[in-house]
Amino acid sequence: MHIARLTDPPVSAGKTNLTIKSLPELVDAKLKANISQLVEKAVSHAAFARDWRNRVLAHLDLDLALDKSATPLAEASRKQARLAIEAIAAVMNAVEAHYMDSATAYDFGKPLNGAVSLLYVLNDGVHVREEREARLAKGEFSQSDLDSPDL
Repeated sequence: MHIARLTDPPVSAGKTNLTIKSLPELVDAKLKANISQLVEKAVSHAAFARDWRNRVLAHLDLDLALDKSATPLAEASRKQARLAIEAIAAVMNAVEAHYMDSATAYDFGKPLNGAVSLLYVLNDGVHVREEREARLAKGEFSQSDLDSPDL
C-alpha cells in the first residue's frame, strides 16, 4: 500500500497527495530532468503494488472477486518490492544530495526483533532441547543439564 501511495499522482479526486511524482515540479530547473527520470523509474517498479492496491487491498475488482475473465494480478514478490523501494530511495537521495549534500541509507540494517527473529530463536531452542534430551537418554550429563533456567 505504501509503495503505491508514494508513487500516486500528485492530485486525485481534486485533493493533493504527498507523492514523489510532485517532486519534479518542486526542484531546481537543473535537477528537474534527472528527478523526472528517477520518478518514472520508481513508478514503473511500483506498478505491481498499485495493481494489488487498486484491485485487491483498497478496493475489490468485481471480475477478479467472481473469478471471471479478469486480467490476472501483476506478479508481486519481495524482490519487486525491494526494487521499488530502492527506486523511491534513489529519488529521495537525488533531491537530498542536491540540496543537503548528503544521502539517507534507507536500507541500512535489518530489524533486530520481530516475528522472524522470534522464529529463529524458537528453532534454536528446539534444537538445543533435542540435543540435551539425546545426551540425557545416553546417560551423559553436564552441569547445564542439571541447572534450572532462570525465567
